[in-house]
Amino acid sequence: MSLPGFLDSAVASVSSCTVPVSMFVIGTILADAPIRSMFSKPVLWYTCLRLVLYPLLLCVLLKPLHLDTTLTNVCILMTGMPAGSTGSILADKYDCDAVFASQIAFASTLCSILTIPLLTLVMESFPL
Repeated sequence: MSLPGFLDSAVASVSSCTVPVSMFVIGTILADAPIRSMFSKPVLWYTCLRLVLYPLLLCVLLKPLHLDTTLTNVCILMTGMPAGSTGSILADKYDCDAVFASQIAFASTLCSILTIPLLTLVMESFPL
């Protein structure tokens, strides 16, 4: 079942602007934060936890199960992805610490430039 042309076009238009709008929201939230706080200890700790420790923990947990290698690698890679913008947007909407959530999204995205290729290299070097 497909949508009518005008509705399909409207959905495509809205979906194509979702990422830029979410990045704009995170940018406006981060504008209120001091630059030094972008890489504070709590932000770096959570980033390390999310990008390194969780994927390695999952690797250790999945190895004894002898699952399909592709399935295991996809699960590990998905666990090692950076924090999404939804957390920042929801924190802002519900009057929580939106600055901290945005800092984590920013730092984890920036650090993932290094950690995702390293995680892939580790998975290739030590197959499950």
